[in-house]
Formats: sequence, structure tokens, C-alpha cells
Amino acid sequence: MKHYKIYTIVFYSCLLLLCCEKNDVAPCNNCRIKRIRNYDDKGNEYLNIFYSYEGHLLVSIDYKFTKPLFGAYDSRHLISYSENKVTYIIETKYENNYIIDGKYEISSQDDKISEIVWSIFENGQFIESKKMVYEYSNSDLVSVIVSFKVDGELKQLGKISIEYKNGNIEKFFFFRINDLDELVLEASREYEYVDGKLTNWIYSIQTDSGERQELVKWIFHYSDGLISRIEKLENYFGDWQQLSTPTDYYYDSERRLIKIGSGNASERVEFEEGQCNSLLLKFPEDKYYFEPQF
Repeated sequence: MKHYKIYTIVFYSCLLLLCCEKNDVAPCNNCRIKRIRNYDDKGNEYLNIFYSYEGHLLVSIDYKFTKPLFGAYDSRHLISYSENKVTYIIETKYENNYIIDGKYEISSQDDKISEIVWSIFENGQFIESKKMVYEYSNSDLVSVIVSFKVDGELKQLGKISIEYKNGNIEKFFFFRINDLDELVLEASREYEYVDGKLTNWIYSIQTDSGERQELVKWIFHYSDGLISRIEKLENYFGDWQQLSTPTDYYYDSERRLIKIGSGNASERVEFEEGQCNSLLLKFPEDKYYFEPQF
């Protein structure tokens, strides 16, 4: 269960691609994604996502619906690069024309994301609406400062703090800024391991009385060292119950993720031979959900 109250980090409907481990523009082999196909809960294909490259650089991601869905429109991300920054221009197709909705800019330093800035497009110009600043201890992400536009200027409204033990993430805290401009703990995630392998994490909220209330538990299953299933349990009056269908993950002979399925809904990916860049990053904090991604 992702914490959406003040930490919603997906701007419109987007998919970020991480091809290699290192976050730079150097090419890597055999990881170009050609298309992702999404299926609805009846098994019918309804969305194709296409990737376009110039050389080894990914320059656009196109989302095309194969059948009409209420409130769903074709869209695309146009991607450009500078020395330490990647810019995504987000456009939505209305009738036969693409209209700019906004953009986000990912800045990096020392092979790590240092800042992400979101902007909306109004009256012919981009206006900053949100900013996240990332802080590290060596290679470990330790905090994220979250700011939103309030009364015409960016103001810190939240913070994420991360604690580690024996090289593994142990606790993940969400703080909000109250009316007194104080940081107040709002929610947390705690992680459990067996022999260094993650077995589960629990999402909790902080009640008004200061007590920790556990809400959701994610349980991880493995096959050949790869995550093969994630189960989501919900705390139902003190009893952990599975109220949703587990998510299964499938890999090819090269150990690349090729399918994600939950019940009759699924996503499939197709690869093509060639080189691609790897600066199209997942948000750094997303990896702590430990969900396999294309």
C-alpha cells in the first residue's frame, strides 16, 4: 500500500525504465524494451506502450489504447538530455492533436538522483508544482524532502527518512509538516529478513494518540533467487487476511522480467536486441517497495 496522502510521486500516468544498474547515459546491451502490453481483468489487451530510441538513447514512450476506456486518452513522454539532467515532456492526445500537460526534470549527481521537479503547463509556460530533494549517506538514500507549491511558492510539506541495519533497509518513515511547521510522524514501513532475504514488510500509520497501527503486510516469495509472488494481507480487526489476488512475476532464461500477472489482469513486455541508456530512472524511494519492474 503506497502512501498517497502527500507522497504521490507519479505525475500523470508514467512508467520509468531502468535498464542497467548504473545511472548514467552509457549504453548497455540487450535491454531495449520494444513494447509493453496491458490486459484487463478479462484478459483482453487494452493498452500498448511503445519505446522509441535514437542510437542508444530512449527519446519517447507512447501509450496507445487499443479500445476506448472512459477517461483514458493516448499520451506520450518526449525525453531529452543534458549533462546531468533528463527532462520528460508529458503530452495527452485530444482528438488528433497532442497537448502539453506538464514536465518533470530529473537531476543527477555522482550517479545518483539529486532532485526531481514537476511542472504543470499553463498559459503557455511551465510552472513548478512539486519538488523532491534526495539526500544520501555514501550510496544509501537516507532522506527525501518533499515540497509542493503553496500560495505561489514551493513549501516543504513532508519528509521521508530511511534507516538501515546490516546493509538492509530496516525502517522507512513518512513525516508531514503540521500547522506549527513541525515534522510529525504519519506512517512507516518496517522490513523483516531471513538470512539476508526480505520476507515481508508492514505498513503502519501513527494514530492521533501516538500508537502504531499496522494496516498492510506484503509477503515475498522466491523462485531461483528471484521474486516470484507478492501477497498483500490487510489487518482486519487484528487478523491478517488476504483480500486481494496475489501478484505473480515471470522471467525468461536471461532472468529478465517478462510478465506481471494478478488474476486475469497482466502486463507483458517484449525486448529487442540492441543498446539503450540507463538514465531513465525509477524514483529512488520506489525500490523499497521491492516490486519487480520492467
